[in-house]
Amino acid sequence: PLGKRAGMDIRENFNDVVRFQLFPDAGVWGNIGQGKPETDRMQKTLEELRERVQTTNWQRLDMEEIDIEVYIMERGYHNSKETYLHMAFVFLDKENESDYSYIRPDGRYYEGLVERGHTIINTVPNNAPTV
Repeated sequence: PLGKRAGMDIRENFNDVVRFQLFPDAGVWGNIGQGKPETDRMQKTLEELRERVQTTNWQRLDMEEIDIEVYIMERGYHNSKETYLHMAFVFLDKENESDYSYIRPDGRYYEGLVERGHTIINTVPNNAPTV
């Protein structure tokens, strides 16, 4: 599963992780914007939220081109003793893995890829990928 590749099996980070099995006709929608870079990009600060709007254009993602897995996770929030439920979406572009890929440059998975000569495309996470 993509969730394991994304590190969701690491017990130190997550108390519990449950994968949603999507219905056959289920879909995932993404905001692809309207072609206006100044308003399509996601706001990242409170100041940006107050000063500008984000244009939206929600489109159903093509499940033939992208593998998608949906998870609910229980974990602490910023080292709190209380746990919270979080949703996570894991995407893998079937044609070009560089679009969404991020591989943490540490651990057995990373070392195994390096030993097999796999080219590591991206070691920096993109928290607002283009869909």
